[in-house]
Amino acid sequence: MSRYYILAPFDAYLIFEIGSLIHSISFAGDSCGSPLTGSIRRAVEAAFENADVKKLPDELLDINIEARSYALYAFLRKTGAYELYAYSDVAYLVYGSRHYARAVANWLRLNRFAFFVPCHRVVAKHSLGGFSAGVELKRRILEWERNLATAGFR
Repeated sequence: MSRYYILAPFDAYLIFEIGSLIHSISFAGDSCGSPLTGSIRRAVEAAFENADVKKLPDELLDINIEARSYALYAFLRKTGAYELYAYSDVAYLVYGSRHYARAVANWLRLNRFAFFVPCHRVVAKHSLGGFSAGVELKRRILEWERNLATAGFR
């Protein structure tokens, strides 16, 4: 497995672990590995242009998760820039019960595809909630998405 990086427009590096497919994407404060190149880089840059995570095709991601987690993953991949949901609302929309809110939060903590499975779009009812890479980064990503959405790139 090889490691690649790209600087995201919200001032954080995305680190890609790639074998035959993308195994994981995580946030980092510094570059790590080699610069991302080729078709994956072009897809990532297209996603950055209008905060459209779907520009990185599912076929490139090594998705090996159980069905209940996949339902959450699929829901989040369909969301648009700055389209925010409360944990309990996601639980209801995906699983039919708000009682799954804690399970949603726990799965999001384990998200292997930072930004491209946009768990940053899930917030607490009265705050931003948590974020494995830090709430300040979540705030920057959401501000960046809001600016793009306001400019009509949604």
